[in-house]
Amino acid sequence: MFQRKPSVRIIRRRTGSLNGKPFSYTFIQSPQAHSVRLKISINNGLEITVPRRFQSDHAENILKEHEKWIVKQLDKLEARQLLHKSHQLKDGSVLEVLGIPYTVKIIPETRGKPKVKRIQKLDFAGETAAVSGYELHVYCDGSVEHAKKTLEDFLRKVAEKYFARRTAELAEQIGVSFNNITIRGQKTRWGSCTRQKNLNFNWRLILLGVPVAESVIIHELAHTVHMNHSRSFYGLVEHHCPEYRKLQKHLHNPHFLV
Repeated sequence: MFQRKPSVRIIRRRTGSLNGKPFSYTFIQSPQAHSVRLKISINNGLEITVPRRFQSDHAENILKEHEKWIVKQLDKLEARQLLHKSHQLKDGSVLEVLGIPYTVKIIPETRGKPKVKRIQKLDFAGETAAVSGYELHVYCDGSVEHAKKTLEDFLRKVAEKYFARRTAELAEQIGVSFNNITIRGQKTRWGSCTRQKNLNFNWRLILLGVPVAESVIIHELAHTVHMNHSRSFYGLVEHHCPEYRKLQKHLHNPHFLV
């Protein structure tokens, strides 16, 4: 019995130009596609998927038709890639923790347990001394991977103390209550609140600055009153955090150190 071979995807890497700026993209002809689809990701860049019958020389028409959207998304992608690259941990990296910039120093240490020490750098002028900067000394086996793990353990403890203190303070200001706080490390969620009023926070929030972290705390505390995203919910959030919507934009950046 004759069996027709299934059609396969045809993938081509191509170059184009929008606003006078050249870029590369992937053009995919797929038998599973029923319409034109555009996708942009930090790993693959711009991908244009079309039905198998679609003529490849029509790609330029797609670029022109969706030019405004593509340019906007490519600008965002470039910013994300720069941010992602800037937060790859190495000796000498600058890491901002709760608004304070720290220079990371990876110090090989084969004796004792891995640990992190916060160091104040002092400049002396006569009999007076002034803080000129801060450092995080990461004592580990010297490898970047071990330094990441050691630093994450340290930052989780910093996050635990910060969220325990600040959540209690903000809950009192808002006039709400909560039960337990758990610090997590999800890749896709910054915080959550259960119906039992248990709160979960992503430790990476302490890398985004105090105002952003507090906006998430207020968001989750508001859920202890409104378990939804209704107008009343956002009214409560914005009453206690007027800059909420502006601050939320920072949460869409891949600000992950490890």
